[in-house]
Amino acid sequence: MSINSKVFDKNYYYHVCLGSEEFKKSGGNQLHPKVKNMIDRLSLKKTMTVLEIGCGRGDTALYVAKKVTSVTAIDYSSDAITIAKGIQKKQKKDIQQRTQFYKMAATNLHFKDNSFDFILFIDTIDHLNKKEQKKALQEISRVLKKDGQVFIRTCSNNILLSYTYKYYTYPLNTFLTWIDQKIKNIVYKSLPKDPRTKEEKRQHINELNYFSLYKLVSPFFKKITITAEPGYVKEGKSLRTRLYNFLIAFFPFSQYIPLNILFGHSFLCKLQSLKK
Repeated sequence: MSINSKVFDKNYYYHVCLGSEEFKKSGGNQLHPKVKNMIDRLSLKKTMTVLEIGCGRGDTALYVAKKVTSVTAIDYSSDAITIAKGIQKKQKKDIQQRTQFYKMAATNLHFKDNSFDFILFIDTIDHLNKKEQKKALQEISRVLKKDGQVFIRTCSNNILLSYTYKYYTYPLNTFLTWIDQKIKNIVYKSLPKDPRTKEEKRQHINELNYFSLYKLVSPFFKKITITAEPGYVKEGKSLRTRLYNFLIAFFPFSQYIPLNILFGHSFLCKLQSLKK
């Protein structure tokens, strides 16, 4: 089963996709803080040519263009490319010249071999079925230059969502919420019983975990580094927040092996080309 590109429509990009509020308020000039911090930590260089696969509404590609020589961004959603080209026209001329947007599938890249120094594949791989995932990685490996780098971010971890959440995260959160409500004499909702939203159930047709992600990328790339973004961790540095995050997700240790296998929500995978 494949996902019809019409699932990713204007409503999705303006109201559902991560960073939609920042996008609407800034006209595409501001990223969600989590996405911005993630991009800023990548080893992007001014001389690099970058390919972004699954660029969505284009805000990430335009931000990356400020850091590199050029960005080619693709998406198989017509609405995505329309939105991206719309905000591209509002950018400074040099950013417009350094970015190109194309309607294109991840499984059929219309580029020559060894074309890009760095490839971004963010929150897209979970939307592909197993056959499409392998084909996309073959294509990425083909168009990546020697010693080129790839960054993949997954959207979900099926071990967390199917097991850890059900038997640990949700029950503990419910208990901690009950205690907090009694102490403060207030009522508020705990985490939902079902960790997956309707959109996620429809879109994440092939959820990965640490093991399946490693097995998937290892035939195509070397120097595989996988870290995690733990799920259900609250922002803040207060002692209360830090204690909650440790209890609910063993944070910050859950960013790394072996706890990331159980508590990582999304995986950050850095890869390097196998080409000699």
